[in-house]
Amino acid sequence: TGTFRTSPLLQVLDRRLALILLLALLAGVLAYQAPPSAAAAVGWLGDRLFLRASEGQTAEDQLSFYGDELTDHARTGRSRWTRRGAELFFPGLGGGDLTLTLRAQGWPEDTLNQRTSQPEVTVEADGERIGSFVPTPGWQEHSFRIPAQLRSGADLRVVVRASDTFTSTAQFSDPRPKGIRIDWAGIEGAPIVSGWAPPAPGPVAWLMLNGALWLLSLVALTRRPTVGFVLATLLVAAAAVALTIVRPWAAALLPWLSVAGALLLAFAWRSHIVDVTAKLVRRYARGSAVNYGLIAAGGSWLTIVAAQASASLRLPGLNAFWDSFPDSLIYGLLGMGLVLLVIVRGREGLPQIARIIVGVVGHPRVAPLLLGLFVGVWVGYALYVIAGMPYVGHADYADNAVVARNLVAGRGWMVDYVTQFYRLYDGVVRPQETWPLLQPVWIAPFFALFGPHDWAAKIPNLLFTIALAVLIYAAGARLWDRRVGLTAALFVLTSYLFFRLLIYATADLAFVVLSFGAIWTLYLAAGGARRAAADGQRAA
Repeated sequence: TGTFRTSPLLQVLDRRLALILLLALLAGVLAYQAPPSAAAAVGWLGDRLFLRASEGQTAEDQLSFYGDELTDHARTGRSRWTRRGAELFFPGLGGGDLTLTLRAQGWPEDTLNQRTSQPEVTVEADGERIGSFVPTPGWQEHSFRIPAQLRSGADLRVVVRASDTFTSTAQFSDPRPKGIRIDWAGIEGAPIVSGWAPPAPGPVAWLMLNGALWLLSLVALTRRPTVGFVLATLLVAAAAVALTIVRPWAAALLPWLSVAGALLLAFAWRSHIVDVTAKLVRRYARGSAVNYGLIAAGGSWLTIVAAQASASLRLPGLNAFWDSFPDSLIYGLLGMGLVLLVIVRGREGLPQIARIIVGVVGHPRVAPLLLGLFVGVWVGYALYVIAGMPYVGHADYADNAVVARNLVAGRGWMVDYVTQFYRLYDGVVRPQETWPLLQPVWIAPFFALFGPHDWAAKIPNLLFTIALAVLIYAAGARLWDRRVGLTAALFVLTSYLFFRLLIYATADLAFVVLSFGAIWTLYLAAGGARRAAADGQRAA
């Protein structure tokens, strides 16, 4: 076998790669000649590969299951409740007739819903109705045949719809609208009588990709081409057997197996990746390449924004021009100015302008002014959003504001209600107050100044946002450059997640500011800034 000493490029061009790809293709095709057979225990580990689960009540959650529950009277020991509708997804089944089996339970006998004793449940496969049933308080299995002509592809989407829902029973209070309870779902395919079954292209492609990735990574790690090829062949064979026996599970897990192979390959090629990256940085980090890169990055960003806008907005026309006038006139003049600039200045013009812009942004006086201007505009926009929000937030955010109001009123650290519990428990007094304790302290002074208003509870986070911008800019400018600090501050503040932290009375933003400030202070105390400045002088 010999020691393997070739580069990654030669590994890609090795004939073993072609053989493993061909083997994976043949193995995938042969796996689909057997009828699919698989089952999923709903509520157990791995069922989320085939369903969505959520406790939310938004439109996006219409077909989601609720969380899994311990169910001692279920055969599997766990189950999930559906809503009025719920969806199961079985990927990569292939063609042919199928039989779907659901083990379900209806409403308990002490349900408080007076309209219906048991709902009628309709079952759909790929949008086509395949049958219905009326559940009972006990567990029953319901089977449905899915003809091949009703299917729209290799994957199968099953939707169960209940005609009605219930909430509470005489024994338990539960406000969630529930349809039926399911603990098991199975799929059985009909045997192939004649001819051959075309495979699902997705799982076969993933099988081939896995073969290539794992061959390259195993060869690089073992440094024995033949050993790596044998190991990759065994892995492909095992995956093909899984496609034969438990097809939906294998089809759902093959992409994750590819991710593992890619990570292992990156680890095996880490020295080559670092070497190539360092060469690219040395090559393109000087001269006009930086300015060309800035222009390319800006152009790419504008292209992405335009593509996203075109997906939701109509194509521009004369009516669109007048509808958005005078903004459209400004945009048109700006676009024509850029085109004329390219024509007049030529190929070297834009990089030169980019260099001038970069120099101006990095000026000791201009950069702080730009930071202040942006922070002012962003905080003003946040104030506008906060003024239109008629609430503090939910759960912990509301708790923080309520505790702050009680602090101002002299009632101490307490809330006016019991949160996070469906019912009261004997011997448990106020099971939750609030956490963390500092957030009500930030809010209380502004309640004392302006009164207990929704917008007043969010003023501390506005101040923390300003402090975070200044800290990020100071750290970036001290460690690298004023342009780095300014860019980092703009990226962080305009992040969607940080904006959510700003408009709600949450303590996460204060934690970020305090922890970042503490780390930066420790870094300065340890002389890190002096070392960074010395490194910059040596690099220059």
